[in-house]
Amino acid sequence: MKMTFDADVCAAYIRLAPRIGTVADSWPLDGHVAGLDVIIDLDAERTVLGVELLGRIGEVPERILEAIASGAVAEALTAEGFDVPALRGNPEITVQFLG
Repeated sequence: MKMTFDADVCAAYIRLAPRIGTVADSWPLDGHVAGLDVIIDLDAERTVLGVELLGRIGEVPERILEAIASGAVAEALTAEGFDVPALRGNPEITVQFLG
């Protein structure tokens, strides 16, 4: 799985769908993951296309990767009714730095 990371704004994005189609809705998962804002992109059928993770400026991607590895991100999605098996456990994630 690949995660892009923009250090200038401490924003990461994980694309979960093989192809990103039209994003019909973006759903914030407020307050579920300490220290991170999590926003999921959904298509018209409410399939999760991708997950955006926003940290605090100056943080490194390891903080975001820890939230994924701990299961906090998968639990946040589940709590809102979205099942994303690819984020369960400790998925192998390659980080691509932008900029």
